[in-house]
Amino acid sequence: MAQPTNTYDSYDGVNSIREDLADVIFNISPTETPFMSNASKGQSKNTLHEWQTDSLADVAVNAQIEGDDYTGQARSATSRLTNYTQISSKSVTISGTDDAVDNAGMNTQMAYQLAKMGKEIKRDMENAMIGIEQAKVAGSASAARKSASVGTWYGPASGINNYSKNGSPSAVPVGTGATAIAGGTNRTYTEALLTAGLLQAFTLGGEPDTVLMSPSHKQLASAFAGVATKYKDASDKVSIGTTDIYKLQNVA
Repeated sequence: MAQPTNTYDSYDGVNSIREDLADVIFNISPTETPFMSNASKGQSKNTLHEWQTDSLADVAVNAQIEGDDYTGQARSATSRLTNYTQISSKSVTISGTDDAVDNAGMNTQMAYQLAKMGKEIKRDMENAMIGIEQAKVAGSASAARKSASVGTWYGPASGINNYSKNGSPSAVPVGTGATAIAGGTNRTYTEALLTAGLLQAFTLGGEPDTVLMSPSHKQLASAFAGVATKYKDASDKVSIGTTDIYKLQNVA
């Protein structure tokens, strides 16, 4: 079929038809920052933040003679660690006119950009903490200060962040934030690596309650032998095969 002669359609009235622009803006970028969101918060009153660490003496056989004389034992001093603060920033310049016009999906352009930049800064901070390997930098009038990333505190290649080929944890971590850790060879994430890491953390006095991993590693973890059983609710037609809580018992 064809239009009757001189039919006035939407193609002819293109100049008078109002635009159909949704009054909402969809942000398609990931915005979660799990490490920073879960980390404890504190305050620093200097660009150089310092703290002390200590450890107990090794476990030993401790049986003494009744009434024996005692002499003072050598005691170890605390260790002082340091890290520098890091400044992260975003900037935007909006003209008064653009802030005054009726922009779709936002109250004002400035308010929208500020909210957007706040999320961007959070992602940049998350990246500085765990996304890259970054040693601490004191900075100067011409160079920015940098905070040491998390991995630099786990020691060199022989530290807790590295495992031998059979998956056994190696040496005790000795990192001070001064040296960026070079990346190793990619391997398949396995349940043995997870349990070995949890064991090492427990042995060194840690009490881990959260494991952070990439989305692809999360898929692998959901298929680990200890948690691979899938449950299906026939009434809701839902199949559950993921893991959010992994409980390791009898670690020691």
